[in-house]
Amino acid sequence: MEFPNDLNATQAAIRAGYSKKTANEQGARLFKMLKQHVSTAVSVPAVPAIPLVDQSKDDLQRFLTRLNQLAYVDVRKMFDSHNNAIDIPDLSDDVAPAIAGFEITEEFEGHGAERKSIGFTKKFKLVDPLAAIMALGKVRGYYQEKDDRKQSPLEAVATETLLAMKAAIEQRQQARLAQSTSTPSHET
Repeated sequence: MEFPNDLNATQAAIRAGYSKKTANEQGARLFKMLKQHVSTAVSVPAVPAIPLVDQSKDDLQRFLTRLNQLAYVDVRKMFDSHNNAIDIPDLSDDVAPAIAGFEITEEFEGHGAERKSIGFTKKFKLVDPLAAIMALGKVRGYYQEKDDRKQSPLEAVATETLLAMKAAIEQRQQARLAQSTSTPSHET
């Protein structure tokens, strides 16, 4: 964790072992990754808690099974051995729930009276597996509400980095303030 030392991504990259020639690019890339990780850790959507009193064990098991299906869907099961998309009604029960939407377009060749169908283009939009994994993690207790939970390792690193950055900024501000008050003004 070199960045909090001076809040300089280029220098942090050099200290982390990147060459001086590519340090500016690597520092920017690493800083962008850090920002994405922090953003992801902070913006994970909350899954509303459902009181267990209202749920039967079967309901809970179906819920967990569905979350597992969405989180760990194997898209290879959506295609046959010739890489053709399997028709939606023929998809297995563990793959079909992962489809959030689809579009089927018939393709044609030629114009006017010579126009003939040559096939279909099938586009599938899947449920976001990362969101499903995060929801599953919350249900299993890996991620809980901020007030009553332990931080995940990613959140701990992000929090540590942000606190170090805040402390470094405050130190800089205090140093500048001390320097500006100790420097005599020159009046002519």
